[in-house]
Amino acid sequence: MSKIYLFVPFIFLFSACSLKGDACNPEQLSTRFQENQKITLTEDTENGTFSFTISEGDKKVFQYEYIGAECPEVIDDETGENFYFEIGSDLESFEYTDEELASIQAIYQPNGAWIAHLPSRITEGSVSGERISSSKWEISVDVVVGPFFEGGQTRNLTFKQIFTKI
Repeated sequence: MSKIYLFVPFIFLFSACSLKGDACNPEQLSTRFQENQKITLTEDTENGTFSFTISEGDKKVFQYEYIGAECPEVIDDETGENFYFEIGSDLESFEYTDEELASIQAIYQPNGAWIAHLPSRITEGSVSGERISSSKWEISVDVVVGPFFEGGQTRNLTFKQIFTKI
């Protein structure tokens, strides 16, 4: 009988652990574009930063948004990232590299509990795309992002995704 009393707590422990994982919100990825939009940058020369807005315009604006998995019992596990750029509304395909990325307003913005949320311009790498239909583009990105603090490291943001018109 005493062996059963030792075994019962383990059953509750393992069942609680399995329930914990089920309560987590899975990671999410959204890839979309909007027509008749533009990205406008506003410089803060005093602090060496900038902000941006997306508003009505004559371009197509693309947004890649990744949100990492989140578990309610884990404090500060929020992570994510956004990547934005714009292209001319009449293009059927494109490829921009390195210094050309400034012409498409390529912007990266990390999100998370322990990350600065300031956007940064992308100046290294490549962004290319091809129109599949009036509502879909295949976009390939291989850019360098960061560092986000002094002494920090850069990393590559690399993906190939279908972006859908909203």
